[in-house]
Amino acid sequence: MMSQRRRVLRHDDRGVAAVELALVLPVFLALVFGGIDLGLAFREQIMLRNAASNAAAYATVQPCDLTGSTGVTYRATNELQNVGVLAPSNVSVAESFTDSGGSPLAGTACITAYAVTIKVSADYNLLTGHLLGLFGVPVHLPVSGSETVRIDR
Repeated sequence: MMSQRRRVLRHDDRGVAAVELALVLPVFLALVFGGIDLGLAFREQIMLRNAASNAAAYATVQPCDLTGSTGVTYRATNELQNVGVLAPSNVSVAESFTDSGGSPLAGTACITAYAVTIKVSADYNLLTGHLLGLFGVPVHLPVSGSETVRIDR
């Protein structure tokens, strides 16, 4: 009679680990994939900044060569298309010219401008956006890089 009573009072711990895993695993995976996303988005931002820097370096000596097969836009986008893994898509390049006081110039400003700013932007597709889209996590993250340089005369 005594052994039966002890058996009834003893707790059964089978299945507790499975329940704990089911509760903790989604949060853990969201953190891991979020960290991976953060690193990849930071990598893309560095790539865009480098593309803007190279395009701006070209614009310092050829400020009016904005489009075409050798222009500033080609310099920025061509570098990004040569990246093999996770190359940015929907890349846009914008240039703006300023005078020596920092005021923006319009029209054929490349002839009289003091400095040029090249901004390269693209969307980064989040890994966690597809997994956690139901919870309001965006699928696309806009990433950009810019560089401002003085024009050589």
